[in-house]
Amino acid sequence: MLSAASSFPRIGRAKERDTECNFSELLESAQGTTARGRNRGGKEKKRDESDRRTRRTAVEVVLDQIEKVRDQVAAQEEALKTAKRQLQKLEDAKKLLESA
Repeated sequence: MLSAASSFPRIGRAKERDTECNFSELLESAQGTTARGRNRGGKEKKRDESDRRTRRTAVEVVLDQIEKVRDQVAAQEEALKTAKRQLQKLEDAKKLLESA
C-alpha cells in the first residue's frame, strides 16, 4: 500500500532534490502556514475582499482629499482658538501681578 507522502510528486528540482516530499510539507505550503499554525511572514491576500473593491475615480480621490484638509483646518482652528484664550488669560494674570 502506498503512503500519502509517496502519492504526491516531488517538490523543487527533481535532479537536485532526490527525496520525496512528505504530506505535511505539501499541506503547509498550500495553506501558507507552519506546522504550529503561524503565518510564514507574507501577507495573505484575500481575493474575495480585493475583488469586491471598486476603483475610485480621480474626482472621488480629490473630493476625499478636500474633505480631509477641511477637517484638519477645522481642528487646527479649534486649537488656535484654545491657545488664544489661554494666552488672553495669561496676559490678564500678568496685568494683575504687575499692578499688585
